Amino acid sequence: MRCSLGGSIFLVLSCLPVHAQEQANSPRRWLEIGQGIVCDTPEQVERFVALRGKGMDVTVALHTVNNESRGSTACDIALVAFTDSKPIAESVIQGKLASIVQIMVHAVGNGATWRTIPAHARYTVEVKEGQII
Repeated sequence: MRCSLGGSIFLVLSCLPVHAQEQANSPRRWLEIGQGIVCDTPEQVERFVALRGKGMDVTVALHTVNNESRGSTACDIALVAFTDSKPIAESVIQGKLASIVQIMVHAVGNGATWRTIPAHARYTVEVKEGQII
């Protein structure tokens, strides 16, 4: 279970147990709350990481990826409730090791309220603290 503060791009804020979908023999799953860059595809995250690795500002990199994807919200900064965090690739961003991670998003928030959504896969990036390359 990963219930700690994450890197500077995606920040895990807290973890809560998910009981509604648990089976008697399945391992306990945790609903995590995090805020950061969330994209539709791993390729969009990789592009974002590449732009940031070249020193581009977060907002400019986000805008660039969305323009290239022809979708104004292909990538966004979001507050999400998610499960099933799975690293799928690694890269270097500004000299630090970063993992591109698939997450299963269950809800989105604005800081005051939450809106549940059908669970679907999205992609984010987590910087490994202390790993300077």
